[in-house]
Amino acid sequence: MTRKVIFNVPWISIPLLKKYLKTDWEIIPFNPQWKNGIDLDDEIIAYVGFKPSKDLLKSIKGLKYHITQSAGYEWADEEFYRKQGIILINSHANAVSVAEHAIALFFALMKDIVNSDRLVRERKGIWLPLKENMVMTWGARNKKALIFGTGAIGKEIAKRLKAFEMKIIGIKRKKQHVEYFDEIYTLNEFKKVLGTVDAIFIAIPLSNETKNLLKKEEMELIKETAFIINVARAQIIDEEALYNALKERLIGGAGLDVHYVLPWETTNGDKIMYHFPFHELNNVILTPYRAWYSDDTVISTAKDIAYKLDCIATGKEIPDVVIHP
Repeated sequence: MTRKVIFNVPWISIPLLKKYLKTDWEIIPFNPQWKNGIDLDDEIIAYVGFKPSKDLLKSIKGLKYHITQSAGYEWADEEFYRKQGIILINSHANAVSVAEHAIALFFALMKDIVNSDRLVRERKGIWLPLKENMVMTWGARNKKALIFGTGAIGKEIAKRLKAFEMKIIGIKRKKQHVEYFDEIYTLNEFKKVLGTVDAIFIAIPLSNETKNLLKKEEMELIKETAFIINVARAQIIDEEALYNALKERLIGGAGLDVHYVLPWETTNGDKIMYHFPFHELNNVILTPYRAWYSDDTVISTAKDIAYKLDCIATGKEIPDVVIHP
């Protein structure tokens, strides 16, 4: 009997997924009309896609596995998955792309790239006065970076920063050595080093433990020249505290590829990203939650999903299981 999977990852084509599959699957493309439930007689053992509704998952007959293409799964109701007998599997296939984006934000801030580009454009290619042109920027060599999260994304960030001769400090739940990191501290210890670093990267999952991990109190500990890069979830940093720290120049700047408004709220029909006007500040670089998306991610995610489906088909141990009944 052919195994059946519902596939709901719009940015990966089914032919591309089939290219990497080694086992026999019937791939059923997701129909948007199934958003709140599917009326199919067939048994479908796997669903691939991000953040489906509970009604949708309950309506799929025979469902045993849910593969999400994202690393974060804070939206998942663990009790629901266990009660339904569904195994949730996440993915770290976008780790390299997210790490590269984080590094790009960091260097754009350090070298004042965005503001410099804006000034040149405003003057239509005419040289700036010497005083405006001679703006001091920062170098990475011999500086310290603090990375919250030493998992797939955190390690890829650390690996790249080492090439720039930076000292790398990691924050994780358990104090143990991790490749590419010079020092490791726990979540309970990070305040000891927060004021000593020049760059802070947020690459840790959002949870009850990490929500608002950095608040007004923590912002006051950070160097006024330090940069914060968040490529994880916005809510790890208190929104008002971050905005005020940036506006009052208590920190050097921030690179944000996150949005604070979840679920998305609308103003005049438009989805909004945050409650404070970060876009008015010139020490912030904002990207619209797209660090994960690159040509590399499309290929690596297709391979990752295919491998996990092959594991399901052959009974091989499945990597990245995050909820097990």
